[in-house]
Amino acid sequence: MFNKTKLGLAVVLLAGSAAVSATTAVTGTPVVYTPEGADGVTTTTVDSFEITLAQTYVELDVITLKFTADFDADETFSGANVTCDAANADADDSIILNYFGKTEVAGEIKYRFTQIEDLTAPDGITTVGATCEFDNGTNDYDMAGTAVSVSWSSDLETGASAVLSSVLEDNQFAINIGAGANDSFDETVDVGDDRKTFEDGDTSDTATVQVTETTAVAYTDATYGVTSTITLNGDFSYMFDGDDAQIDDYDVTVALGGADKPTTVTKTGVTWTADAIGDYVITLSVPAAEDDRTQEILVNEPFTIDANIVYTNTVLGQGDVAAGSAALAITNAGSHDLNATSVTVYSVPFSAGVIQLIWVSNGSAIAGDVSATFTHDGSTSSSYTLGSVAGNTNMRVDDLLKTAAGDDYPTDGRGDITVTVTSNDTKVLGSYYKDGDRLLLESSDTLNSEIPE
Repeated sequence: MFNKTKLGLAVVLLAGSAAVSATTAVTGTPVVYTPEGADGVTTTTVDSFEITLAQTYVELDVITLKFTADFDADETFSGANVTCDAANADADDSIILNYFGKTEVAGEIKYRFTQIEDLTAPDGITTVGATCEFDNGTNDYDMAGTAVSVSWSSDLETGASAVLSSVLEDNQFAINIGAGANDSFDETVDVGDDRKTFEDGDTSDTATVQVTETTAVAYTDATYGVTSTITLNGDFSYMFDGDDAQIDDYDVTVALGGADKPTTVTKTGVTWTADAIGDYVITLSVPAAEDDRTQEILVNEPFTIDANIVYTNTVLGQGDVAAGSAALAITNAGSHDLNATSVTVYSVPFSAGVIQLIWVSNGSAIAGDVSATFTHDGSTSSSYTLGSVAGNTNMRVDDLLKTAAGDDYPTDGRGDITVTVTSNDTKVLGSYYKDGDRLLLESSDTLNSEIPE
């Protein structure tokens, strides 16, 4: 069984370079390592240790510490800076190592020089002979081992830059539909208003697209290119009057942090520039009044989203280190559905020898989807899909309902049939033949004196 051993220092990330171990045993007091990568220690207790630099470093160079045991699974790193003392240091000279992360190698961590500066006098500063102490009081580590040795090595600036460039991948960014209840398009188009507004008098529908950074890469800022775009794909042809530009009655806006972004609206999509991470709120607006519009809101497959995030990463003291692009997509950003007109035909006979005649008329210019249920002996069936009735046509549905219901269709007594059509101008006429006579049936239409002539 391993004992946990405390080692004092401070840490970070990415591929490492070679390290050399030795077997010098010390306890209790700081240990000096010189030259780079040449000395190490083997001990069960290292309260703190320091390294002495033997060559000239510049900002962004990397120091790699390698322990012969891995860190304990529960270890958390403080990330505190390590301040080095230059051999010729004035009081305000500064050499600082910043925690840079774990590597993929067990027991290996990295620091980067983030400041090497002569703050007061013009005599300059050199890293040769500088000592950097990893103090147990500031940086504490649990190791999953007993006899642990540590060694170190360094990468010059060109090596550090190459490491940074290698992590600029598409998975640096992600896009998702927001997690809120109203973050996908979900409004219902009102067939009672000729499909020109949403149900319940609503005049807009919104969705939220979240752009996030997902990769903890070693850079200080990501600058977005002007060619970074997000596109909402769908059929927006109803927002246009023939081949003319987008008509005034309809509108699409996109806001980031409450500020509207310029959009380009075409018949097949809405595009805007993605110049920051955050929540892009898309609002589709329709007017409350019909005016003289003839365009109905279209109901299609779910909206989709494509994004191309073009970016450049910048690192402290080094400037731009690499550029990349991320092609991202959302396959379902929600959709609009239709409400419907329902008509119930009452007391329909189901007995043998009776010929039922249930006709649906669609007086609108747009086809309507037809479904129906029947109620018999106090129970109501599930809804059966019966097809589509074209605009300005009639459709007989009684035989379609019998076929769809199969053996569940009643064969005796009387009951009600309710027909539902996604059309605003819908009427249903019910009748039956018995012994050569045609008899009309009462319906919710005829009760309202809307029987077709």
